[in-house]
Amino acid sequence: MSHWVQVKTKMTDKSHLIAGLKKMGFSVKEGTFKVEAYGSRAECELVIDPALGFSKQRDGTYAIVGDPYHAQDKKVRNYYNRNSELQSDVMLSYVTCAVTDALASAGHYVSETVENSEELVLTANTNY
Repeated sequence: MSHWVQVKTKMTDKSHLIAGLKKMGFSVKEGTFKVEAYGSRAECELVIDPALGFSKQRDGTYAIVGDPYHAQDKKVRNYYNRNSELQSDVMLSYVTCAVTDALASAGHYVSETVENSEELVLTANTNY
């Protein structure tokens, strides 16, 4: 039985995507990979498990593709049947890395805290 997913995202920056995935605790491999399961197949630039990767689309965005159910990494497998949560978690980590990078480039020190077990708070201080 296929558990194949293809989740469209708005992520376009590869470096922020890699940083975000690493921040989530995933091991990221770059290159050209084929992710396959039960007759479904996608070519991916990034993989976090042999069963799940990120495929660059024609519009320049990355899609999450693969089969979390058959993932070797338990963190990936835990997203089986939770595509929206996977997309949301990856996007939050991606955006956090992008904002932190932009603020750091503007000369700010950025600290990150989690409040109430749910709210991510970024604080930027000028390095003067």
